[in-house]
Amino acid sequence: MYQAPVGFSAHQAGLIARFPAEQAGIEALFGLIGRCRAVLPTLALGRLTGPVVRRLARVLRATAVPPQALRPAREVVEGLVSR
Repeated sequence: MYQAPVGFSAHQAGLIARFPAEQAGIEALFGLIGRCRAVLPTLALGRLTGPVVRRLARVLRATAVPPQALRPAREVVEGLVSR
């Protein structure tokens, strides 16, 4: 059983230590997660304000959200690491 360490960087390092052959895929996955986390304020902006800002947030979201973020997580992970 794998117990994930607390913290984003520690979790990434723990996975790499456990699965060294998958380092590139794990780093790519955590990079994607980081980009998704970075656009969360843009997504929230569209829900918390008026119609003009919501339209602007939709435009920002279309350019800022990585396309993989709209796919099922399992597909994204399987595309980055081997089984």
